[in-house]
Amino acid sequence: MYESILEYIATADRFYRLWMVAEMQHPTPQAPNFSGPNFANLSQPRAEWFPQLVEQFEDVRLVPSVIRGSDGKHNLDSDMRFHTGNKKPTIDCLKLELFWGCEREDVFRKQKSGRGSFKLPMRVSGPAHISLDGLKMWHHQDTLHRRRGDAIICDQATFSWNTKRTTKAFRESGPFQIIIKGFRAAYNMGVSTSASYAHLGVSWGTENGIRLGEE
Repeated sequence: MYESILEYIATADRFYRLWMVAEMQHPTPQAPNFSGPNFANLSQPRAEWFPQLVEQFEDVRLVPSVIRGSDGKHNLDSDMRFHTGNKKPTIDCLKLELFWGCEREDVFRKQKSGRGSFKLPMRVSGPAHISLDGLKMWHHQDTLHRRRGDAIICDQATFSWNTKRTTKAFRESGPFQIIIKGFRAAYNMGVSTSASYAHLGVSWGTENGIRLGEE
């Protein structure tokens, strides 16, 4: 498991590649129940993950159940590596969401009331739902790199915990939600040279749903 939640941002290209390859192999079905406001949100379940890509994770618990991408764009070279020969990012995604403990149908049904029951994200260890908004990454032949400027930019990263199936958002050992705004990291051929964020906010709560003040 990751020791820091910032590692999810630093390795977001791994999760994006899982989603990207699955979407190439099995495009998200746009059936009537998947239409409407979520039409542009493409979700892929764990069953579609390419085995060789899953092996890049040191711990299988890091592999999400569902990944949803909104307005995802990417640049690849002839060997399917993230690579850009200009100023454009290799990954440019309006929103990349990672879910644990639920299925693709649950992700869509959650957005539409009255469509039957659905499972909420749940994970015993680690955040159960991660949302990376305004994610941009630069690579040189699959290696994080940018000569001028930051190689990772994430406007907002939201990490939400839920350790029990019967709760909506609960964590015994810390805040149930952490929001990081304005994350930036510079990389020189895969080596991190600097990293920062503009703001970090936390939310606490009790098991019965009472929200507590940040202090």
